[in-house]
Amino acid sequence: MNVSAPDSSLWRHADFRRYWGGQAVTVAGFGITAIGIPVIAVVDLHASTMHVALIAVAGKVEQHHDRVAARPAPYPRVQHP
Repeated sequence: MNVSAPDSSLWRHADFRRYWGGQAVTVAGFGITAIGIPVIAVVDLHASTMHVALIAVAGKVEQHHDRVAARPAPYPRVQHP
């Protein structure tokens, strides 16, 4: 016995569809970027394994910096005159 309300589907809500679409584009873009940048570096720039590794590390450092910068400071900031 299927007892679901006709309006209970999330797909009927425009906000959810926008959110889901945005998340899908974000995940797809991240995947393409994660694969595409090293491939372009190797094919077009003739990058070595070390160069590709440095590109990957630079991407991770940037992500870590973004997360740390978004956190509030654990101590009050001192204003210098």
